Amino acid sequence: MVGIVFSSYEFVNFMMTPVFGNFVSEIGPKFMYAAGISVAGSCSVLFGFLDQGPGGLTFIAMSLLVRIVEALGMSAFSTSSFAIISAEFPNHISSVFSLLETFIGMGLLVGPTIGGSLYELGGFGLPFWVTGVLIMSTGILFFGCLPPP
Repeated sequence: MVGIVFSSYEFVNFMMTPVFGNFVSEIGPKFMYAAGISVAGSCSVLFGFLDQGPGGLTFIAMSLLVRIVEALGMSAFSTSSFAIISAEFPNHISSVFSLLETFIGMGLLVGPTIGGSLYELGGFGLPFWVTGVLIMSTGILFFGCLPPP
């Protein structure tokens, strides 16, 4: 069941990114960015509290629901960030995308080590709480730096 909970994130992200791509011009990339990052960060923090709830199928259902909503937020965020990058760096799109992918790869390399250390330090919730707060903090920081639509 753990595999289903964690793979549901990627599945929903895979399915919803094209949907958000169709609506990014109507909703606006800045609003979609802010809404997506807020939802994703909040869900990460919420996921850290799930171990304090009921066990069994209720825990699985709550975990699945939180991961699905988090994936919706992240797919909105990633779609809008690609639109923002394309608009802000029209002459350097390939360079900026390659930098973005490099840092995503670095995060995937370093993230499990840091997450494991946080788990050892503070238990189940700490990696999710730290990640959620960082996601929301960087979202607020970048939202303030973005030019008006």
